[in-house]
Amino acid sequence: MDSTTLVLDTFVVPEPDLALLKRRSNFHIHRPGREDVLLIVEISDSSLEYDTTVKLGTYAILGIREYWVADLRNDRLLVFSQPEGDTYRVSLELDREDFIAPQALPESQFSVSLFLPQ
Repeated sequence: MDSTTLVLDTFVVPEPDLALLKRRSNFHIHRPGREDVLLIVEISDSSLEYDTTVKLGTYAILGIREYWVADLRNDRLLVFSQPEGDTYRVSLELDREDFIAPQALPESQFSVSLFLPQ
């Protein structure tokens, strides 16, 4: 396992493109688990179907609060939140002109275009 690996479950050890983790008060470096994850972002082109079905379901089941998929094929950001069962109750589709803030850091807005290369 490398430094981008998350241990979410005994059988689920993904390597997301980006993960926003909780800050630890003691700054102890450890292998992050699902309780540490605030947001997972996948940059998706050839893996779009997998990222929006298998990974989405897995992350929802494990209670990952927020999951974003940068859909390079369709030039959009798919935003999923409020996990329930094997899906998310809330889903949004944002264009590159839109802005987004992680739920855990609402004061930190980013342009969606940062996730979608020209």
